[in-house]
Amino acid sequence: MVKYQIFISSVSRELKEERKKIIESMIESNKYFPIAMEYFPANDCTIKLLYHYLLDADAYVLILKDELGSPIGKNNAKQLADMTKENEKLAKELDIFCSNTGLKMEQITYTQLEYVFAGALGIKKNAYIYKASKDDSKTERIKRFCGSTMGGNAKSWSDEQDLIRQINTSLDYMIENDEDGSLGWVRRKNDPMFVKFREIGINNISLDGNGYGHLLKDKLENASELDLFFTTGRGFVVNNQPQLAAYIAKGGIIRLLCGFPQSRFLEDVANVEQFKYGDRKDIHKEFDLVFKTFQHIYAKAKNDWEEAGKKNDFGRILIGDSGSLFRSTIAIVKFSENKNWGWITVTLPPEKSIDMVSLEIEQKEDSGKDNLMRYVTDHFNCIWEIAKNNSEVYEIDENTNVTSFVEDYIQKKLAEIQTETDVWKARHREIFNQNDLSKQSDYGLKDLDYWKKKYKESLKEAKKRKGNHMLIEVAAQHPLKDNQYPDVEFQARLDYAIEIMQKEIQKGYDVEIYVPGSVHLDFEGIEDDVSLSEAGREYLIRNGVSSDIIHGEDLNAKYDEKRAWKGVYNSADECFIASEYFREGEFDRLLCICSPNQVIRKTLLYINQGIMPLIYSVPVDNMFHNPIGEIYEVLPYLLGEDHDWQGKDSKEALRTRKERMPGFKMQ
Repeated sequence: MVKYQIFISSVSRELKEERKKIIESMIESNKYFPIAMEYFPANDCTIKLLYHYLLDADAYVLILKDELGSPIGKNNAKQLADMTKENEKLAKELDIFCSNTGLKMEQITYTQLEYVFAGALGIKKNAYIYKASKDDSKTERIKRFCGSTMGGNAKSWSDEQDLIRQINTSLDYMIENDEDGSLGWVRRKNDPMFVKFREIGINNISLDGNGYGHLLKDKLENASELDLFFTTGRGFVVNNQPQLAAYIAKGGIIRLLCGFPQSRFLEDVANVEQFKYGDRKDIHKEFDLVFKTFQHIYAKAKNDWEEAGKKNDFGRILIGDSGSLFRSTIAIVKFSENKNWGWITVTLPPEKSIDMVSLEIEQKEDSGKDNLMRYVTDHFNCIWEIAKNNSEVYEIDENTNVTSFVEDYIQKKLAEIQTETDVWKARHREIFNQNDLSKQSDYGLKDLDYWKKKYKESLKEAKKRKGNHMLIEVAAQHPLKDNQYPDVEFQARLDYAIEIMQKEIQKGYDVEIYVPGSVHLDFEGIEDDVSLSEAGREYLIRNGVSSDIIHGEDLNAKYDEKRAWKGVYNSADECFIASEYFREGEFDRLLCICSPNQVIRKTLLYINQGIMPLIYSVPVDNMFHNPIGEIYEVLPYLLGEDHDWQGKDSKEALRTRKERMPGFKMQ
C-alpha cells in the first residue's frame, strides 16, 4: 500500500493537543506518515535535519495560531548561508522571504524556515490559519508570518475537529489528483521496481563509488578469489591493505585488471578527466604505487602466513592489462562457480568512479540466467583471457622489480609496434609495386628510424619540463579578409585560443600566445596591408586579451638571424620560431591550434625540433588545406625528403616564398 509522508509545521510551544490529534488521525488512516518539528531538538544540527525530512515529504502542512516561534540564531544562519551557496533555488526562495519580511537570516524562526525550505523544494503547501478576531485578520497573520498573502493556499480553522477535517480533505484531494504517481512511497519488498532489481541480483544502490569497501572484510572470509577491474586501482588497493593481506595469507587469489603505464588508455583517461579534475599527468605513476602497495601486502601476508604455521596454501597476486576494454569499475568476490558477490560502479567520463553511482550485486546458487552478477563475471573473465593471450598477465611478489617490469612492458609494446610497422611497410611497397608506382616517394619509410629517434627525444625532453607556463601557437591562415583582417578559418583558431587561455589561467597557468606570419600576397598577387601576426594580434586585443602576453612580429624578427630564410611563410617557419621561444622561455607546455588537415604535419615539424606539442584543431566549412594534398604530397615530402623545410636547398621554403612573399629574391 502506498503511504504519503506529510511534514507538519507549527510553533512547538502552542497547538500541542491539536498536533497530537492530527498525527493520530493520520496514523489511523494508514495512508499518511506524519513528521513534526517536536521530534527534533532545536540545536545547531536542526536545520539540515529539517531540510532532509522536507526533501522526502510529499506535502507540507502549516498550522498557524498566535506565535511565530524561536529564531534560528547566528550559528544556524551561517550554516544556512553555506547551504545556499550550493542550492540556487534555496538562495532565491530565502532572498524573497527576507525581502518580504524585512528579517535578517538569524531572525527567521524555525517554523518560517520550514516554509522557505518547502518553497525551495517545490513541495505542495497547505496552510491553516486560526480564525482570528476582527482586530487581527487572517491576512494580517499571514503577512506577519511570511510577508505575503500565500495566494489562495491558506484556509481558516476554528476548532480542533474543523482543523483535522480540512487537513484530511486537502490531503485526500492531493492523492486523487496525483495522476502520474509521483507522490508517496511503498515498502521495499512490495515495490515492483525493487522486486525486479532483486530478481536480477541488485541488492543495493549507492551514490558513493567507494560505498562497499567496508563490506570486504566479511565477504573475503570464505572467498576463493577476488577479481578487480579498475582504471588503476590505486584508491582500492591502498585503502584496503589489511583486508587484502589477511586474504592472501589464507590462500586467496587476487586478479587485477587495470591500465598499464604509458598506455593509450591511461593517456585518454588523463585527457578526459582534466576537464573536471585538472592536470592528470600523474595517472601513469599510479600504476607504480599500486604495484609497490601489492608488494607490501604480499610481504605482510607472507609474514602472517609463516607465523600461523603455514597451515594452508599461500595466496597469489596477479595483474593484467585491461587494454582499451575498461568499461566500469568492478569488484567480484567469488565463493563458488555459481555463488558470487560484488559491486559495479558506473563510470561516465569525465567523472571519476568515486563520484558515480554503485550497485551492490549478488549471484546465488538459484539465480536465474539474467543475473547481473553473472554478466559482470563473464565480462571480467573475457578481458582476463584476452590479457593472457596477449602475454600481459604478470604475478607480483615481494621481490618483483617494478622498474624492470615497466621497462620490459614498454619494450614489448615497442617491439609490437615495430612488427606492425614492418608488416605495414611490406604491404605498402607491395601495393606501390602492383600499381607501378614504385618510383614515387616511399612515404618516408626509409627515414622511419630517424623519426622514431626524434620521437623518443621529444618524449624524453617533455618529461623534464615542469611548471605552469604555457605557450599557445595559433597557426596563421592567409589570405586576410580585405587584406587586413583574419578570415573565417584564422578567426576560428584565434577564438579557440582565447577560450583555452581563459581556462588555463583559471587553473593557475601563465599563458603566452604566439601568432606567426609575415606580410603575405593574396591570390591575386596584391600585398596585404598588415602581416598575419599583426592581424591576429589586433583581433586578440579587440577581444579582451592583454597585449602583454601576445607575440608576433617581435618573435618573427628575433629568430630570423638563425635561419637560412627570412620571414614566416609556412608551417615549418611557424614551428621553428615557436620552438625557439619555447626553449628560451622555459615553458612546460606548447599548444598548437591549427587546421584538422595540418595536425600530422605540425606534429612532425615540432617533433623534428625536439618538442612534443599538444595539437588542437578547429574545423570550419571550406577549409584552405585539403586532406588529399596533405596525405599524398606534403607528408611524403616531409617524412622522406625534407624534415624541417629550413635548409638553404629546401624546395618547400622556396615555393612558399615565391608564392607568398612580396618582392621575393633569392638570398
